[in-house]
This record gives sequence, C-alpha cells and structure tokens, in this order.
Amino acid sequence: MALRSRMRHLVFNEILGPIKERKVFILDDFTTRMINNVLTQSEIVNQCDVVTIQKVQAKPHAANGAFSAVYFMRATEKNVQKFIDDFSTKPCPYSKAYIFITNTCPDAVFSMLQKSTVPKQKLQTFSEVYCDYICYSENSFSLDAPDHFNIHFNPVHSHIRGYESMKIASKLVSVCVQLGHYPSQIRYFRGNCRDANNEIATQFKRSLSHFKIENEDFEWKSTNSTVLILDRGFDTVTPVIHDLTTEALARDLLSIDVETNSNQTRNSSDRKTSYFPNQYVYTVEMKNSDVEREERVAYLDDSNALWTKIRFMNIKDSVDYMRYEIGQMQKQKQLEAGNIKDLTLTELSALMKKYPEQRKNKQQIGALSYVLDATLQGFAREQIECEQMLATNCAKKAKECKNWKFVSDLLKKDARGELNNALTVHEKMRLLVLYSRSKANMNGITLKELKTRMQESDVTLNYMPILTNLTFLGVPILTQDYQWVNYEDQERNWKNWPCCDREGNIPVRPDRMPDLVQWCPTIYHLVKTMIDSPKDLLQKYPVIEIRSKPAVPRGTVKSARRVRTKASKKSSVYSTYGSYNKSSFIVFVAGGMTYGEIKMAKVLSDKYNGEVGIVFGSTQIMNPDDFIEKLHNLNPEEIYYKHEDGQFIAADATYN
Repeated sequence: MALRSRMRHLVFNEILGPIKERKVFILDDFTTRMINNVLTQSEIVNQCDVVTIQKVQAKPHAANGAFSAVYFMRATEKNVQKFIDDFSTKPCPYSKAYIFITNTCPDAVFSMLQKSTVPKQKLQTFSEVYCDYICYSENSFSLDAPDHFNIHFNPVHSHIRGYESMKIASKLVSVCVQLGHYPSQIRYFRGNCRDANNEIATQFKRSLSHFKIENEDFEWKSTNSTVLILDRGFDTVTPVIHDLTTEALARDLLSIDVETNSNQTRNSSDRKTSYFPNQYVYTVEMKNSDVEREERVAYLDDSNALWTKIRFMNIKDSVDYMRYEIGQMQKQKQLEAGNIKDLTLTELSALMKKYPEQRKNKQQIGALSYVLDATLQGFAREQIECEQMLATNCAKKAKECKNWKFVSDLLKKDARGELNNALTVHEKMRLLVLYSRSKANMNGITLKELKTRMQESDVTLNYMPILTNLTFLGVPILTQDYQWVNYEDQERNWKNWPCCDREGNIPVRPDRMPDLVQWCPTIYHLVKTMIDSPKDLLQKYPVIEIRSKPAVPRGTVKSARRVRTKASKKSSVYSTYGSYNKSSFIVFVAGGMTYGEIKMAKVLSDKYNGEVGIVFGSTQIMNPDDFIEKLHNLNPEEIYYKHEDGQFIAADATYN
C-alpha cells in the first residue's frame, strides 16, 4: 500500500509527464501542501521541464506566451475565476492551458468555465484526477478539514452535517480511486454521533457508486476491501497522553506543525507555539565567528532520510540509533585518515568537506540530535508515569479515589520547580481529562469536585468546557450526565481483547516501548479484531454492504469534463500505479487522528506483511494541544464554519 508513491506517480506521469513543452506549474494552497508532502521543488523542476512553480492567486509569470500553464487545483469559483482572468488578459501570458482538478467539478464552477471568454483552442485539457487528500506517509492521509470536528460534534451544526458529509465522502472516494480499491463493505462506529457517522457512510456509498457509473472503464485492482468510519469519540484517552514515539513526542513538545501554514502564536502558558510546518528552528552557538548564535532548521519530512528512519521509533531507540550514526561517522573519518587515533571535530569537519554526501549526512545528524535533545528536555518521567496510571486506571478504588494522589504529587513537584519544564495550562488540563476519565469507571465526577480539582491545579474555571464538552463526543464526565445509562468504556478493555498481543499471559503493546508505557491506542486492537474476526463487534460497528455492480439509474449522464490532448491518453488518468492488488482495510477517523495512531498503521501493515493493506486517514492530523483546543472551542452557540475558499459560511445557509 503506497499512498506517497502513488501521489508521486500521479504528478510525474499523469499530470506533468505527458506535457512535453516547457511549462509553468500553478497550484493553489491545498495542492501546494499536497505536493510539498511528497516532492521537492527541485525534483519537479529538474524532471518535468518545469520553468517555475507559483500560486494560483499570484500574478501570471511574465512568459509572453512562451510557456504552457499547468493548473493543479481544487474546483472552486475563486480558482477558476483566476484562471479565466489569466487567459482574458492581452497579451495572454501562456500559450496553452492544462487544468487538473483534485475532485469532481461542481456544475456551477464548470458553467463559469463554459461561459468564459477564454479561447477554446487555449484549453488543451480539463481533467478530474480524483486526488483530494494530503499524503502523510505511505499508510496515512489527511483530508485537510480541521473545521470538521466542530461540525461533527456540535449539536448546533446538525442541519449542515449532510453537506459536510458529502464533501468528506467525495474525498474518501478519491482515496479509494487512487488506491484502485472498490470496498465491498463499510463499517461505522455507532457512538454518540451515530447519525453523523452513518451519514458519512451512506454518502460515501452513494459517491462511490456514482463514480463507478460514470467511469465504467476504470480498472479496480481489488473489490474486497473494507472501509471503517470512526469519530474521535471512540477513543478520547490516546489524544491527551504523551506518546513516546519519536515523531509524536516531538510534535507534542516542540514548535512543529504539519497542519497549519500561518505563523500563529499563542500564549506560552496555554501551549507550545507553532511557527513553521514540518520544521524545527533551533540556535547554535558559533565559535571563532563574528556571529555568536546562528539559527538553523531541522526538516522533519521525507527530504531528511534519517528522519524517515527514526520517526516511528520510540524516543530511546532513536537516541541509540543517532549515537550509532555518529559512531559510524567517526569510524569513517579514521579510515579516511589512515589511522585509528582520535581526531578533533575540526579535523573531522575538514575531512567531511571533501565528501559532499557525507557532509549532508552530518548536517542531518546534527539537526536531528538537536531535535531529540530538545524533546528529551521537554518532558518529565514523573509526568509520563502519572498519565499512564490514569489512562490504564490501574489504581482505581471506588471509595478512596486515590487516583488524584498521582496528579496531586505531580502538581506539588511542578510548584517546587522539580520538573524539567513547568506544566502548561494545557498539560494540566490533559491530566484533569485523564483523571475525569478514570472516574468515568466510577459513574462520573461531581461538579463540586471538578471545581475543586481545577483550583488545586491552578487552572481557572474558564477551561472547564474542555472537560464538560467531552459529553458531545459520547463520553460522560459529570455524574448527572444522561449518557451513563448506555455508556460502555471500551478504551481500557484492550488488555482483555482476544487479539491482544501477549508475552506469556501478560498483555503487551505491539510495538517496542519503554517499560513505563502500558497504554496502547484503541485503534490497533479494533482494526486487528475486525480483520481477524470480521463477524465480531457487529452491534457497535454495523456493516453496510456495497454492490460490486451498482445499478445505473435512468437518465444517468456521464461526465464530459475530461478533454485530453493526444499526449494525455485516457488510460493514463485512470492508472493505479503503486496500488495493492489484494484487499485493504481503510480506517477514517472524523474529528482528527493522532501521530501515535498513525504509527499503528505501520505496525499493523508490518504485522500482516502485505496480506492486507492498512491505510489510516482523518480529517486532520493533530497533537494533544490541538485536541484540547478543539474541545475548548466546541461552543454550542457557534454558528459559522470555514468553507474551502477560506470564507466563513453561516450555519443556517441553504445548500443545494
């Protein structure tokens, strides 16, 4: 299962490759992020005869008609209008136009193009490529819909969930199209938002059938796959604990952000600030230089080969691996020098300059060493132990309620300055969420006790909605919550599941972790159970069957929105290069997925060794601070949400 490889093939062989003349590659904000996650600018320019890459909203390249323009963008009125404006100017800046749309083009947008004054001979291609997601790894993707959390769980937005479900379903279909997999069944989580999950599943089935009717010549590689639709309410413990996987912990503690492009700053007492996507900026003291300190950047993406090796390791193994790499560098230096004597770093640097590739590796090792060092300094072992005890609820006693003792001891150490870093407000709230969830096994916490615990944590009552809003996710906190009648805490039962990995009779995590980590994301055991025993959990995760040959409704008209040049063969657009020929299990989590859960996709994929393709996806990839903020902002009185064009739309708007 190779989402990233498939995306690279799409760009190189189906969008840019067939166009042989020199060209300008034009992207919108979404496709820019999509491309940046799988390709570098130098790869595109050097391999595809691209003159330059620019944004849709930028001024046209001053080419005087010498180059063609290749547009890869979403089909929004704003983007199409900019294309029309570019080709309505005189003289026209480009000789030809090739338009590739990420998903189905709405009728209103297509009508704009038909009625425009753009010369028909200029437009060589208009194609829907069905690729409306952002690859995060070979086994994971994001639909770039961070506002979906509020729409999915906020009861005020119940009347617009249908419109949102259509958008989400259409994007999920594009994932199946790129993989070449036609699901035989859909399963969904029948939780608190059962109607929302069921609606996404139903809309997905309709969108998939509609695509198959319109594209009869599409060659599906597999017709025996499963799509599982969850929402964030199925596991509210994993999003708030520190995961000791290298990438999850680094993105939790450092100023790294993959989902936000704007340079937003927040109060440091609330959360760690984020400045650059996929980058960690650090400073180095300079010796023998006019500048005392110098800013450098560690790139945490596929351009850094070492990062791809350690990102899914636990933090201890990553440190050991980096020590090994440093040792290899020293051995190489000694071999090149022709002796086994220890040399200084200056001598090593002088030697490495003779070998550009070795120098590049040295820079990567140095940058990642700073990342790991900053990560290790950002958390305390006591904090991890406290979270694990609360998460596993290993010390629960209904009468004595000793769980708070762990939190109280940690708060006292924080007040005395005995921890590596002072606890932020969000970190205290994460502890309170875990404590409240541990009390969930005891029929909840009273409002009086909750206020007392917040005061003891030195957190103002303004943050109480973070806890009380969990009820919208199907997790009751307060004792008077009506959901206690049907509530079932399945998250802490993973050790009792038949599919749980064991060493002897002791349940263990499937991945290698330090001994103090006992919690395992629920998604691992849930997916493993459904693959090994498909007939289990049918009541909580019902099945919607999909016909392999959908009936063609009367009056169905096939899309005529694919105008191709001779260079762009019909079969190329429907290619499924890099797809997996056997069945796959695609998991989608509405409301966000954590970095620790993404690691479980790789763990499961390795476990089944290619027999079943595992793909995890979500509306966004988030860290614990993101989850806490979304809970805090889950305001029942919120009446606006953000559209794809970036504009805020009233919740009571009418959609056709």
